[in-house]
Amino acid sequence: MEHQYILDRLNAIDEKFDGKLDAILIQTTKTNGRVNGLESWRALVNKVLWGVLGIILTVAGFYLENYINKK
Repeated sequence: MEHQYILDRLNAIDEKFDGKLDAILIQTTKTNGRVNGLESWRALVNKVLWGVLGIILTVAGFYLENYINKK
């Protein structure tokens, strides 16, 4: 009889952990989806910023070259 009580308690604890693990899995899946979206957005912003910086430096280079050649 005592063994059955211990087994029942262990099963109850196991079911409790299973419920918590399922909840953690659901939340982790939701969080990963949001993080992936943010990472994609950040990568796009970085590309745009580097492109703008490249254009600015190119224009500055042309002005500098023009300034040097006039002297």
